[in-house]
Amino acid sequence: MRECRLDCYMRVWVPLLPVAISNHMNVLADVKRLSKQTHPLRSCDFFPERWFDLVLVLTCDNTALYDRLVERGYAAKKVEENVQCEIMQVILQEAKESYAEEVVHQVTSDTIDDMESNVNRVAQWMEQWVADNGES
Repeated sequence: MRECRLDCYMRVWVPLLPVAISNHMNVLADVKRLSKQTHPLRSCDFFPERWFDLVLVLTCDNTALYDRLVERGYAAKKVEENVQCEIMQVILQEAKESYAEEVVHQVTSDTIDDMESNVNRVAQWMEQWVADNGES
């Protein structure tokens, strides 16, 4: 895989949050090139629907999310924005509006046990997809 500096994906840096706003064309080009891999992202509406057979939206208890972000050293404004987005289910709604209902699945990611369960579910989905589509 070719190395790419983070700024090749950035269109603008917002220092107040701090967050980068992505250059969607560069992201899309690399995702298309690496389409056989999984891609954890925090936005989805700019990807063509035809690219995905499964869209997972990880959700989290607001208190657990707040604690995680503070522990990671996120700026207060960024913590507030993320928690508000989780409360309003922004990403889940975005996914439901952007993709077919049958491919969008909400999975809880509050604890390590939840995360392990999610990994097992994804593995099962992938095995089923391979069986249904005859690909490996």
